[in-house]
Amino acid sequence: MIRGISLALLLLPALGACGRKDHEVARGSFDDGAGERGSYSVTHSDNGRSVVIRTDKGIATIQSGADAARMPAGLILYPGATLTSSTAIRNDNGNDGRSSAVLSFASADPPGKIAEFYKTTALRAGYRIENEMVMGGTAALLTATNPNGAGFTLSISPRGAGSEATLIASGSGSGAEGSGRKE
Repeated sequence: MIRGISLALLLLPALGACGRKDHEVARGSFDDGAGERGSYSVTHSDNGRSVVIRTDKGIATIQSGADAARMPAGLILYPGATLTSSTAIRNDNGNDGRSSAVLSFASADPPGKIAEFYKTTALRAGYRIENEMVMGGTAALLTATNPNGAGFTLSISPRGAGSEATLIASGSGSGAEGSGRKE
């Protein structure tokens, strides 16, 4: 399944050039060489791109687009930031379906200020800070989990006069459950 997911992830960015609406642009099957077989489909629409991978063990869905993922439970998009990328990953394997979200955004503020905002917000929302590193105001990393087992890692680095950040969330309430940009 990993080989199928890798293939699908490679196809996802290439879809940005497609101008057709609600159009399936690729479909196929794969064999990972270890006996795992499956199929995949790649679709492009006005709302973004989608890859669906099916095997006997379950279905994985990867969606990318402005509204593909939302912020994890209790968190919001940093005030004044611009969302630059949104990807939701859902895995339904029949017994322990999991979800993940990857959101990237840009801000005019420095990394340390953004990290402090998310630390404060996460603590208020019931998260426990697992790891925090602020490197002289030039970069920051924050990892937190909540009592339900969901968590996130936020990586922030300088970009021009501001910052760029990537938030990766996983588990229940991770933001991959549905669309929406801010919460």
